[in-house]
Order: sequence, then C-alpha cells, then structure tokens
Amino acid sequence: MSIFDEGLVSLETLKGGAAVQLFDEELQKVLANIMDPNTEAGAVRSVRLEIKIKPDKDRSGGSVEIIPSCKLAPAVALGTRMFFGKKGGKVLAFEHNPDELQFPFMREDLTAHEGGKAVEAGKEGKL
Repeated sequence: MSIFDEGLVSLETLKGGAAVQLFDEELQKVLANIMDPNTEAGAVRSVRLEIKIKPDKDRSGGSVEIIPSCKLAPAVALGTRMFFGKKGGKVLAFEHNPDELQFPFMREDLTAHEGGKAVEAGKEGKL
C-alpha cells in the first residue's frame, strides 16, 4: 500500500465526513416532512447531494463544492371563513367561530356588509 492509497477521496472522507453529515441532515428534514400531518402523505420528497469539482488549469488540483438540498412536500392548504365590517371608518375582519352566538360585527357599534350592502348594526340576519 502506497502513501497515495491512504489519502484517496470517497464520500465518507470528503471534507472530513462533512458530505455524509450534510446528506444525513437533509434526509432528516425529508423524514420529518413525511411524518408531518400537515403535508400530503403521497407527495414525493427527495434528497440531493451535489458535488461540483472545478479543476485548476494545469489539472494538478481543483476546488470542490458540496451542495446538499432536499425537496419537501408543501403544507396542505387550510380554509376558514371570514366576515367583514367597519368601525369608525376602519375595515375589520372576523373569523367565523361556530362557538360564538353572534358575530362581533353584530354588536351595536359595528356595521356589517352583506353582498356589498351595509347591514344595520345590531340587526340579526344571514351573512
């Protein structure tokens, strides 16, 4: 075995093992994303470890870039319902809460809007 055999580069030895560590970190992100109930279960995820090598002009050496990345599943869209009103000229928005008996804009000091028309404050009605 020569001195050159001991210094051969592999993925495990590249930058003192940092390339493998970077890959493992990206893999953990993918695994966490798979377990996230707020993402689509069947979406494809990926891990990528790109190694760029740019040789010197005389080809006796070169620079190396290690670029880890992953592609995760996006969060699933969530929906809700909002209602709009005005108070003192300021537009307000309220999220629908089925546990509330009346919407905040049905208070006497607010004006609600239904189909572009103002609804008198304090009047009950369907919106």
